[in-house]
Amino acid sequence: MAQPRSRTVVTRVGPPIGFFLGLAVLGALLLWAGAAPRTSPPSGRQAPEFPRQDPDGWLNSRPLSMEGLRGRVVVLDVWTFG
Repeated sequence: MAQPRSRTVVTRVGPPIGFFLGLAVLGALLLWAGAAPRTSPPSGRQAPEFPRQDPDGWLNSRPLSMEGLRGRVVVLDVWTFG
């Protein structure tokens, strides 16, 4: 009769090394982002003002201005029929 095979069970103690590596990378990125100088757009020009300022021309929003959006993240969703 064959003898049963013994199993080796590996247990980990403490958090995995990947966790600490991820924290180090995240910390480095945050330090790098905070140290980056604030500059104007690469072209050196400011974005133009929105051409339409009448309240009836805006959907799902009040009329926006570039000054009102200064310092905020803006996502432009451009689409067309065709």
